[in-house]
Amino acid sequence: SVAIGIMGTMVTPGAGGTGQTWDFSSLAGGSTGFFKFVDPAGTLFAHHFPSATVCGVSWENAYSYYEQQSGALNTVGLGTLVAQPPPNDTVLSIYSDPETVVELPFAYNDMFTDAIAGNDVALNIPFAFTGTLSVEADGNGTLITPAGTFTDVVRYHMTGTKTGATTTTRDQYVWMSASHRFWLMLTETTTAAGFPSELTWWATNPVDQSVGIVAQEQEVTMRLLGNVADAARLQLQVSTPITADIHVFDLTGKQVLATGPRSLSGTAVIELPELQQGMYLLHVEGQGNSWTERFIVR
Repeated sequence: SVAIGIMGTMVTPGAGGTGQTWDFSSLAGGSTGFFKFVDPAGTLFAHHFPSATVCGVSWENAYSYYEQQSGALNTVGLGTLVAQPPPNDTVLSIYSDPETVVELPFAYNDMFTDAIAGNDVALNIPFAFTGTLSVEADGNGTLITPAGTFTDVVRYHMTGTKTGATTTTRDQYVWMSASHRFWLMLTETTTAAGFPSELTWWATNPVDQSVGIVAQEQEVTMRLLGNVADAARLQLQVSTPITADIHVFDLTGKQVLATGPRSLSGTAVIELPELQQGMYLLHVEGQGNSWTERFIVR
């Protein structure tokens, strides 16, 4: 789990080349978010992506499904929920030709190109797409962010075009280090159907690569007793006592409830704030367990 600071603009990435110092210490996040990486099994869209070996969940409740290979990390699909009644609430990108995120190992001056293909699915209707990517590790040196100073950093520059129901282009710079488990910083501009959007984020608590993965001590199963909120509360049945964080998101990805670690056992009651009618996501995570379910407020 990686916490991030987020800005809604693309910062100037600076020069490429060897021995660079990229100083972004003055970045100030307009908001905060997270990326969590979990076993695909049991996630909302796992049955669409049987080859996935890891799933990344973003602060917007977008699910990215990855396939790890000896020489590359590939994206095999994406999934998210929108404010529509089922089955039209699911938006997917299903790759028949996966997108290579990064070739491994990856070092300064390395480069590769990749072709992608598949189907985007919206309103339960598939739309075929194709595209190309070009990736170059165009710089190395020292990166400075509000989280600290990082040496032996490689920056890669990715440009790509995806053509389907609409045409989407992406111009992205990412900084990463073999000393850390996740990207340290990203800045990008994405243009879809002629409308650009910008984003910059950086890890606020970078995880050192020497930190081991905590083994899951005991699997805990959970289920909602009904998926309709009753009197502004939910009842969650838990198989084994657990201490966990609880989050509730609407289908735009906005977090509407967050609680610190609390003990859950038996039938736990989750009190909800006053919410508008619609569908929401309940996300529970703790002690190596991660669980997400939809519910409705009427």
